[in-house]
Amino acid sequence: MHGLSTWRRRRCLDCEAVFTTEETINLEQSLRVKRASSPLEPFLYEKLYLHVYNAVSHRKTAHTDAKGLSATIVSKLIPCKNGILHSSEIKTASSEVLKRFDNAAATYYEARHNR
Repeated sequence: MHGLSTWRRRRCLDCEAVFTTEETINLEQSLRVKRASSPLEPFLYEKLYLHVYNAVSHRKTAHTDAKGLSATIVSKLIPCKNGILHSSEIKTASSEVLKRFDNAAATYYEARHNR
């Protein structure tokens, strides 16, 4: 996920080979989502991505846009308290990010998620 990982260059102490590692946050284990009438559930990046993709599907660059927008939304959500997100926080962050990017996409998203 773009913007949510750390890349490190490493050198093998035995053979001196240089390689790159990538460290990412395991969102599914680190974050939980609280909905009004259900128990805590894991945060699923793929679910967020699909909702964002549906909102921007009218754009020629929908896949790339959805990847970047989803990463931006997650970066706004990561500093949550105790690893628990309320579904309303996800909706608000998603709407704000989409509004800055594409007002039509934000309108579509809000119509589908503000029920």
